[in-house]
Amino acid sequence: MKTKKKHIIVFCPLSLNDPLIKGLILDYVIQILKEEKKYVVHFFTDEQEAYQLNTKEKKKTRNALKDVNLIWYPIKYRNGGSLLLFWKVLIGVLRLFQLIKIKLLYKPKLILGYVSMAGGYAYLFSKILGIKLGIFCFEPHSEYMIDFGIWTKKSLRYKILKRLETLQVKRARYITAPTKHTSEFINAIGTKAKIFPLAISVDFNALNFSAHERKRIRNEEGIGSKNVLLYLGKFNGVYYSEKRVASFLKKYVDNIPESFILIITPDDVDEVRKAFLEEGLDSSLFKVKGKIPYEQLSGYISSADVGLISVPPLPAQKFRTPVKTANYLACGIPVITNFGVSDEAEWLEKRNIGVGLNDFELNDSAFEKINLLLKEDKASLRERCRQEAIILRSKANSVKVLKEIFEEL
Repeated sequence: MKTKKKHIIVFCPLSLNDPLIKGLILDYVIQILKEEKKYVVHFFTDEQEAYQLNTKEKKKTRNALKDVNLIWYPIKYRNGGSLLLFWKVLIGVLRLFQLIKIKLLYKPKLILGYVSMAGGYAYLFSKILGIKLGIFCFEPHSEYMIDFGIWTKKSLRYKILKRLETLQVKRARYITAPTKHTSEFINAIGTKAKIFPLAISVDFNALNFSAHERKRIRNEEGIGSKNVLLYLGKFNGVYYSEKRVASFLKKYVDNIPESFILIITPDDVDEVRKAFLEEGLDSSLFKVKGKIPYEQLSGYISSADVGLISVPPLPAQKFRTPVKTANYLACGIPVITNFGVSDEAEWLEKRNIGVGLNDFELNDSAFEKINLLLKEDKASLRERCRQEAIILRSKANSVKVLKEIFEEL
């Protein structure tokens, strides 16, 4: 007798090919679908311009996903502008019609929102359609926006998102919480959900040290045998500005022998380079590259000796676990980050796989710890970074939790 398939809906706030989707929630779901043929996942994304696919690419991607029982529903992403509210309402109506069709045809068991932004949509549709709600990687994004002065507590956007975050926590049957602080935050709101402590995790098979890529990239970029610090990601917003990072790195290269700075960012490369030069960084000591395909991530991390994370330790940052920490460690390089961002700095220092900073300031103690890591045997350091990270940040942890949720449906 043919087993009836369980249908599950997943909402994401970003593009299918954004690394924060492709390398995380999409990757977790696909692994489950390949192992368990009894599920079908309806996967909704907001497609950003930077990751737009042409018609041929979109068709190829959709067909490949359909082969593993994942049905993709992309909608073009809009950010800002006077017509934003109208556009959001229009998207909501379109999504509702799509979801009504899915419910009538397949009777889905769960709507899963990926992070609180998509969780807001998931909550509304869950409520309207009477479907169970789950939130994967809940973080109070509204509090992040207050932290960084992007919104005020009087702003309509803050009030709406804050309310949706509260409502999704109260309605959810399942929630994954990246840190112990997040679990406490969720419990303070009040919920009947089953809470899974689960840091953002990555595929340690896809992300691994490559000696070949280390040599190739170092030769290609003219790095040679220098001690390379890698900065991966954006500036401003929920990160320090280019100027603040440049000031930090100027002090770093002045105190760490044979240093070279490699920046890989989706931001304007010329603007970043200009900010670095204005802070007095010699052009021979750094290079700024634009965004790279996810498939090249391991190679560029492998080319480095230490990774930098520039999240300010503002009050709400204790609720997040930056994915870059896992990316760096998976490829065997230690991490420099602030105390107060998640509880990672304490964990990194305890296991001797990184250095914690107070408010992004370098002092004699920090330099001593960094130099000791750089002088250590590279092979043994890589192995320690990777093995320690596998325990808490391996993709297997996320897949296990999702499987448990799916099995209960």
